[in-house]
Amino acid sequence: MNTSLHYMSEKNPPKERMDIADDHERIKEIAEQDTNRARIIALAVREACSIANVGPDRQDWDSACRIILENNLLTPKEKTTIVALLMCKPL
Repeated sequence: MNTSLHYMSEKNPPKERMDIADDHERIKEIAEQDTNRARIIALAVREACSIANVGPDRQDWDSACRIILENNLLTPKEKTTIVALLMCKPL
């Protein structure tokens, strides 16, 4: 018997292999989570831009960045990226 096939069959016996339907469910859950992340990020950016447009010269980007940095729903990487984009700085 081929040793690589033998190793695979011992490591993943048939009853422990995941069902294809289970894989599709996991992929769907991940996609929904990604969609929710995108929505959270979009709402945070929209809020920051609306804050920036309220300032005296309608360019209050410091306040917009502060709003992003105070947002507890964003990850540190997301905050850094958004602030860099708002301030037009390279990442």
